[in-house]
Amino acid sequence: RLKESGVFGPLTFWVTEIKNLEEAGGLNAAPGVLIRGNMRAERSAVFRSVCDKVQDLFGAKYSVLMIEDPEASGEDDPPPARPAKAGADGSSAAAAPGPRVAFQVVLTSEVTPPQTN
Repeated sequence: RLKESGVFGPLTFWVTEIKNLEEAGGLNAAPGVLIRGNMRAERSAVFRSVCDKVQDLFGAKYSVLMIEDPEASGEDDPPPARPAKAGADGSSAAAAPGPRVAFQVVLTSEVTPPQTN
């Protein structure tokens, strides 16, 4: 449902793979999905957009986590091309590179610490 819903797209985060966390991670994995792909815009803006869209679709049932991609192969894996950002003077500069990221969409109950009194 996430892939068809417009949560991710060619201008924000291009999805290359979606994995079920329970199947991929063994017995102790939280219910949810891992979404791998290529960042296409500024990270914080994409994260806010993804969180807002997931909340619109599912309410508070699911939470979004942005993590370093656990399967990125490091230095042998060149960073994806970053879109250029236009400056006020018309100049352009590439978005700052950083570690390759992935998203996890998991049950909120699995990532919220229990209340203690």
